[in-house]
Amino acid sequence: MKKAEKIAKTLAEDKCFKISETEKYIYYTCKGVTNHVYDIIYYKGQDKWKCSCNNIRKSDCYHIEICKILQNREIA
Repeated sequence: MKKAEKIAKTLAEDKCFKISETEKYIYYTCKGVTNHVYDIIYYKGQDKWKCSCNNIRKSDCYHIEICKILQNREIA
């Protein structure tokens, strides 16, 4: 989470932002540290996230963590 918080504070507005929102989904795009661009989808009804980076860990990747931080900022 620390990596995501650091990136969110310094780079989020430039490198990660919401693309669009529908009834069921929120679409984000995020430019990673290595300049790859990742697509992130939030499934509202299921409260689930998916990132195109194909993270194999059981925890969320930092791209998703950044989107969560940005989403919380929007709500606040």
